[in-house]
Amino acid sequence: MVSYLKGIHLTLDRWRDGRDNEGWKWIKPKEEMEKDMFSNMVYGEAQGSAPENVIPVPRLASDIAALVELTVPL
Repeated sequence: MVSYLKGIHLTLDRWRDGRDNEGWKWIKPKEEMEKDMFSNMVYGEAQGSAPENVIPVPRLASDIAALVELTVPL
């Protein structure tokens, strides 16, 4: 079931910087990652305020359908 929760997670984080249209993080070049490590950036800090509504990622509908199927009572 865990793999089908990924669509929910990608949808919830899609609004954050550095994400593509499917919600996945962009991979930064090594030099940029090293620069971030030594900058004044505080990891875990909020990146602005979260929106009230989010746009679902393309895989969300199929993930929800799979979760519904997996959790149907026998």
